[in-house]
Amino acid sequence: MLSMSYKHLPNNLTQQLVLPGQSFHQLAGNVLRRKYVTAKTNGKTFRLQLDTASDITLVSKRTWKKIGCPRYTPTTNTARNASEGKINLLGEFEWEMEITGKRSRGSIFFVDRELDLLGIDRIDRLQLTRMTIDELCSSTPNQVKKVDKSEEADTNTILSLQNKYAAVFTEGLGCCA
Repeated sequence: MLSMSYKHLPNNLTQQLVLPGQSFHQLAGNVLRRKYVTAKTNGKTFRLQLDTASDITLVSKRTWKKIGCPRYTPTTNTARNASEGKINLLGEFEWEMEITGKRSRGSIFFVDRELDLLGIDRIDRLQLTRMTIDELCSSTPNQVKKVDKSEEADTNTILSLQNKYAAVFTEGLGCCA
């Protein structure tokens, strides 16, 4: 059985797992701390989220198309997230990629959702653990840009959202209508 981390979803805050006691502001900060690497193949450049908790490397169908729709085979492997939920693997293909000047060829799985992860399989094969995270990710900007604001402006934004969507910020469990 292959497994991967559930916590690494696309940069869409509406799809994030919010832990009890965690505010929207804390959640947005978590997105900013995610680390990405720049990968190259067939003259194309794309981003992969660095995920040492993922056993396998995954790319989205969109990225698969961007790199030229490499020929794939259906896979009998299964992938599960940390919550044991099944991840639908569309196929598997052999793929050479380059990261920080190092090349590696191996199996890559592609999925039907926006999920581009550099898993520990490829991290080890490329010997990327010998680099610091800053060295590895320095050339790949985060998709979410941090904006310098005063703490007062942040507080006003949070209060505005809390007032506008008061039902969302109430204590306790909600219900689906």
